[in-house]
Amino acid sequence: MLSDDDQTQTQDPSTQDISTQDSPSADAEGGSAQPAADASAQTAADSAPQASGYVGQFSFQMQSGEAIGDRIVRCCQQALADGQMGENDRHDFYRDFIACNQEASQNKAEALTHVRTSCAMFVRAVRQWCGAAAVGPYLPGTGIFVSIGNVSFGHPAFVPYKDSAKPNVGDSFYISSTDTTKNDGHTGIFIAEGPDGIWKTAEGGGGDGTLCRFTQRTLDTGKFKEDARHLWGWFDCTKVGLPPSPDGA
Repeated sequence: MLSDDDQTQTQDPSTQDISTQDSPSADAEGGSAQPAADASAQTAADSAPQASGYVGQFSFQMQSGEAIGDRIVRCCQQALADGQMGENDRHDFYRDFIACNQEASQNKAEALTHVRTSCAMFVRAVRQWCGAAAVGPYLPGTGIFVSIGNVSFGHPAFVPYKDSAKPNVGDSFYISSTDTTKNDGHTGIFIAEGPDGIWKTAEGGGGDGTLCRFTQRTLDTGKFKEDARHLWGWFDCTKVGLPPSPDGA
């Protein structure tokens, strides 16, 4: 069964902005929605999230001259260098990665390891480690589009899938059923495309619902051969509030 983290009602992206439908209201969650960050206003030279209490074992630094997409890929590679992670795989490392220095205590961070599914939390954590404005503690039930940068199908970063269009490295793709009665949205990060056209991606939400790992997907006319859900498109990682590298790259 999917958790609220992975439940997003789907509408035709050409006609409907679902940013207010993919997450509970701010009142229901006991907090206010975080505004989308302006990348041009951020000048941080270090991408470590500002700690709000508990500081875990994972750390990640920007590199001079590195493109935003390459930074995201490197973060995924660093996080998954020792293999997949989840509640039952590399548990402590997984806890500290998805908590991304935003939880008040280790117990609060530990609670996140039980959240299913983890797909949006994984992308959220990568964003935080890569320099996004601090979002504070994770609120269970937060919708996918809020978690991955307060985006929507109407957001400037959204690129709808059509014909032979392909994402750039570091972009976050979004799939879900075209049946609007189903809440089965899923997101992951595009890492690379092989010469055979197969996508390499980094994703959470696998296995028991918490597993984060590299995987492969084969695009086949608006969906992946491995998944019946529709590929709506992706979000351009350079337009979702991540700061440039120290030298402005």
